[in-house]
Amino acid sequence: KGIVREAVRAIQDERKASGFDVSDRIEVSWNANTESAHAIDEAREFISEEVLALKFTRDEGLPISEGELGLSLSLKRA
Repeated sequence: KGIVREAVRAIQDERKASGFDVSDRIEVSWNANTESAHAIDEAREFISEEVLALKFTRDEGLPISEGELGLSLSLKRA
């Protein structure tokens, strides 16, 4: 649950940094370390609803970040 909450927070922070409106629908590409990826994948429907993502896709081509979750994100307006 903690990983999922942190993933939602990270996506919302990235949304804000990208200048998206709170109501904008987005497409999320992501990658993470093994533990985080498993938790995120299990909760993908919940996360998608929370962040208004029409697409929520793991992209193993994204480098795993140095952060605690190893979460890398790429967002675009849908």
